[in-house]
Amino acid sequence: MKVGLQLYTIRDLLAKNVEQVMERVSSFGYEGVQFAGFYDQSSEEILRLLKMYSLHPAGSHVDLELLSKEKIQETMEYHHTIGNRLLIVPYVEENERKTKDDYKRLAEKLNIAGEQVQREGFSLAYHNHDFEFSKVEGKLPLDLLTKETVPDYVSFELDVYWAKYAGFDPISIMLKLGSRLKSLHVKDIAKKEGKTVSTVIGNGEIDWLKFASYAAKLEVEWLIVEQEHFEKDPLVETEENYLRLHSILKEMRSAQ
Repeated sequence: MKVGLQLYTIRDLLAKNVEQVMERVSSFGYEGVQFAGFYDQSSEEILRLLKMYSLHPAGSHVDLELLSKEKIQETMEYHHTIGNRLLIVPYVEENERKTKDDYKRLAEKLNIAGEQVQREGFSLAYHNHDFEFSKVEGKLPLDLLTKETVPDYVSFELDVYWAKYAGFDPISIMLKLGSRLKSLHVKDIAKKEGKTVSTVIGNGEIDWLKFASYAAKLEVEWLIVEQEHFEKDPLVETEENYLRLHSILKEMRSAQ
């Protein structure tokens, strides 16, 4: 398993200086970065930065609109240039997920896009939040999506925090997804001042050693660090996340 950073974690810094952020992320030890937008950078410039700082592309969050018939070719060309082969649909607007039929329509869109990008050498995944674990007309949306999408065309990126936030055991969800689990968003969860927040790995409720062991058994390629709430400088906590996760993975391997 490789450790990457979802750059959304430090998006405010990224908006100011993309190259400086890539340099710092590399210096922390991360092997790759996962994108959530490119901040007006050309694909050639992103490729230059990836090569300069020895970072691998670990997927990219891509709005479903960018996978529409009108825009999908342009999207694939950009990602082909930077060497990214995993496209991830990160979110669905509330008005598009109110009924079972809405999710069936979403699944069909994912199937169509997934088939097309697969022909070009890409993989398509869907990223969850908490709403996929709230029943719609008696059904869990995540179950609807796994049932209605074609396994060869659509895989999943499980966000561990959001599964736990919704009251579900992330490991059970991992096992349920099985070989369709493409990558994992790794962020801890804690209660602070009466609110549920994301926090540095090891400062929250999740048993990361157990989690990492199951991820290894499922042969998950990327563990993607992400955090949305901070007590210190985001860059400081970004480095802490890497060091904690690296230590956990080292402990897991030594115990095998």
